Amino acid sequence: MLGEKGESGVRVEILMALLVSSLLSVTGFVGFLVPFPIMLLNTRYDRKTVYRLLLLEFFIIFVMKVFPFLQTDKGPLDILLLVFEMLSPAIMLIAGAIWIAVERKAATRKILLSLLPAIFFLLMVILYLWHDRALREDVTIYYLDAFGLMIRGLFSNLSDALVQNIANILLSVILMMILPYYSVAICVTGFLYEALEHSKESTWEDEVGALTVESGFIWAFISLWGFVLFSRFLSIPPLVGFAIVNLALTVSCLYLMQGFSVILYLLRKREIRIRAFSLFLILFLLFFIVPGLNIFVFLLVLILGLVENFVELRR
Repeated sequence: MLGEKGESGVRVEILMALLVSSLLSVTGFVGFLVPFPIMLLNTRYDRKTVYRLLLLEFFIIFVMKVFPFLQTDKGPLDILLLVFEMLSPAIMLIAGAIWIAVERKAATRKILLSLLPAIFFLLMVILYLWHDRALREDVTIYYLDAFGLMIRGLFSNLSDALVQNIANILLSVILMMILPYYSVAICVTGFLYEALEHSKESTWEDEVGALTVESGFIWAFISLWGFVLFSRFLSIPPLVGFAIVNLALTVSCLYLMQGFSVILYLLRKREIRIRAFSLFLILFLLFFIVPGLNIFVFLLVLILGLVENFVELRR
């Protein structure tokens, strides 16, 4: 474990990784990167050490979340909300461990295997809420009230009925985006890890430009989105509908990855020596920072990823 490093240097490096991960866990926008600093240690330490550090980080975050919680009496709703708070770091830390364990596999398989913890925990939450109607209603009311307060803070002149409708729409959108969120989070975290780990390898850029999604996934994409389009004519439970949309958007994320790879390949083929990390930053800024371009960028990358299944763009 120590290699050529001194014991004090090792301790500082590990403590810094744990500290940065803990700080990331309390941020909103980039909180999904919580395993990233510890994953970077995989290039200098053995895997067992990294796995132990990921587990240690989970306990650190657990203590950070639970200690304030124990100061006052809490009911079932409060306990469930605490579980929700712990889910994201737990899912991402386990996903980070899985990514390291299967890093030699194809990109699609790494993403899907790393997504298994999210699928498992979300299924457990759904099944629990499915059998406890009262708690399910309490959770719904809690989030609708929270969204209502946020909307009234931004637009104080809206009627109560309109605020309630907007809050319902927001809750529905969030429920449809849970699994896609973790898909994107895993893709971004994994990409940043791979980019830094292979930054000195000249062939890595070509490998990114050659990434492909297995051909069978196009039928999953067509089937799931077909079901979503026709679901309005079917009588299905809301949770089932949300689950189908989650799966459809998750498969779409895979084609976003392939679209990114196609863009990188086409640019480099035209002697534009852009690095994968630089292209990622450009697309990230266009999607999140520049108003009005996010939908265009999303559709462009997605369409390129889908077209690659039928027309060989990289030749």
